[in-house]
Amino acid sequence: MLHIYCGDGKGKTTASIGLALRGAGSQMRVHIFQFMKGNESSEFLALKYVPNITVQRCNKNYGFTRNMTLQDKTEITQCHNELLQKAEKLLLTHQTDMLILDEFNTAYDYPLLERQLADHIIFNRPPKSAK
Repeated sequence: MLHIYCGDGKGKTTASIGLALRGAGSQMRVHIFQFMKGNESSEFLALKYVPNITVQRCNKNYGFTRNMTLQDKTEITQCHNELLQKAEKLLLTHQTDMLILDEFNTAYDYPLLERQLADHIIFNRPPKSAK
């Protein structure tokens, strides 16, 4: 199953975190990869205390794309590609039950990630393994 949350304003991350909590409560291994953001937020700080949820993101906040330098865009793209590679490995090795790619659409649109790898992950997900 694939969920896509998009649009302006609040709610996309909140919706995905709600789904993550629901999954973790059902003993699912949940992995959240957050794109475009590197600063801590209250909801992600709280997730540190929830078993079965792992959050990964870039270790630097690059700010809004309109303010990024060419160097910033190069660095964040490299970070996003590393996150995608980790996500793909989790999928291929069946080490995750739920994968959330937060702010993925923005990173894809700008493009601040390797689109070919992103497309491969989205369109060629391995079938769900039996537990």
